[in-house]
Amino acid sequence: MILTYLGSTEVWVAVTVGLWVFGKRREAVLLALGLAISSLIIIPLKTFIPRARPYLLIQEAKTLSLEGGYSFPSGHSKNVFLAASTLKSKRLTLNIGLYVLAFAVAYSRIYVGVHWATDVIVGGLIGLAVGHLVLKAFRKA
Repeated sequence: MILTYLGSTEVWVAVTVGLWVFGKRREAVLLALGLAISSLIIIPLKTFIPRARPYLLIQEAKTLSLEGGYSFPSGHSKNVFLAASTLKSKRLTLNIGLYVLAFAVAYSRIYVGVHWATDVIVGGLIGLAVGHLVLKAFRKA
């Protein structure tokens, strides 16, 4: 299920580089700042909250993907919701598409057995909050 990997940090760093190369410098800077700041929040949480992944605890789980480390919170969900909140456009269809992608990736993380629902909810909320704060700070500067 390729959808679940669209939330990876590598994908969003590549998107950031692509935005920069194609002249969308403001969007690239917003996304890069958001990824950096939100990672500074997520990494300590993942380190100090030792929550096992669902496939390790549920014998019947048929996982499509194996992940290392702890599950809380979801970094993939954080990334896609951060992107959706920072890459706002005047085109409503683009905004809706980004949020549909964010919800789909977050759901896929549960579906493939690597996250609990609360992992993706908290990860998504962190992404949204950091995205809104980065936009707000960027507008003031």
